[in-house]
Amino acid sequence: MRIQNYSIRDVMKGIEGGKMILPAWHREFVWKRNDIERLFDSLMLGIPINTLMFWPVDDTKNVVTEYSEFLSSKYLESVSANSICQIKDNDSKTIVVDGQQRLTGLWISLYGSYTLEKDKDETYLYLNLDAPANASDTEEDLTNGADCFYNFKFMPEHRYRTCIENGEHWIRVSEAYDQNFKPISYLLLNKLSENPFAVDTMAKLSGLFDDESIINVYEIKNTDLDRVLNILVRTNGGGKPLGKGDLL
Repeated sequence: MRIQNYSIRDVMKGIEGGKMILPAWHREFVWKRNDIERLFDSLMLGIPINTLMFWPVDDTKNVVTEYSEFLSSKYLESVSANSICQIKDNDSKTIVVDGQQRLTGLWISLYGSYTLEKDKDETYLYLNLDAPANASDTEEDLTNGADCFYNFKFMPEHRYRTCIENGEHWIRVSEAYDQNFKPISYLLLNKLSENPFAVDTMAKLSGLFDDESIINVYEIKNTDLDRVLNILVRTNGGGKPLGKGDLL
């Protein structure tokens, strides 16, 4: 086993191209929108999002009996079961042993949308460029109980339009993910080039996706299924989980 580093874009391209699949033992996607918002806040703050576990194999048919595809990027909350992945002989794939929730959250945010069953409106992940989530907060406040520093929010298109009409500045995260996106032009066009918070936030957001130190992966090599399952059980079940009070 060895540690490898990947950029968010590298991993997302792997999902997009069908090169990354899930073993069928994975539970369904259970994260909610606020979980994904907190994930992006952690990424922007440089907080580790824990190590993922990948298992690259040359012949998937002889490793695990059944696989699942990642969910559609246009995610409907009530449909969280993954479709079965059809495997061919000698298929070369990367099996995501651990990290489904985090990767699916990124996948939905950067390539699709999150729809609640109760209202049917597609919501997209936006970031506010005017100020932090609480205007008086600093990044250091997170150590004193603040929840999130950056104001990420899933919103439907019509709510985003209302915010813009009210003079607020929000950017869809998938827009900044586009490889043709030009952050300086965006800031100038939206009259944000004199706003220090907006300039700093845009620099962090636009630089996030190609940073090869963001995704840390334990990469399993040359081993069998029993060994992989043992590794997974140990990494997810070892010890007694500590709450924030215990850590303080």
